[in-house]
Amino acid sequence: MPVNRTAVLRISRMPKKLRPAVESAMAYSLPSETGVHPTGADPLTTDLCTQWQRDRAVTDCYALSCCQLLSGVETELRQFAQAMDILAEEHDFDGAVQLLD
Repeated sequence: MPVNRTAVLRISRMPKKLRPAVESAMAYSLPSETGVHPTGADPLTTDLCTQWQRDRAVTDCYALSCCQLLSGVETELRQFAQAMDILAEEHDFDGAVQLLD
């Protein structure tokens, strides 16, 4: 049986128009049910949606940032990390998935 791993998604300077591409890649690459909840949070009330924020460090366009815990089997997380690497390189923003355990 595959073991779930934990990772963190960090994005900054991402143009707002790319948000659907990131969310589609996440939905496609991470089909397993998440097991990650913030410490002390009630898993029945935890918001599992990506918490996007406006990246105010970028002044020439409307850019987004986020920092989100993810879980999935290692192959899923690596597939999503590869998709993020490609998107970030093609569109010149900072985006990475880092395995934590």
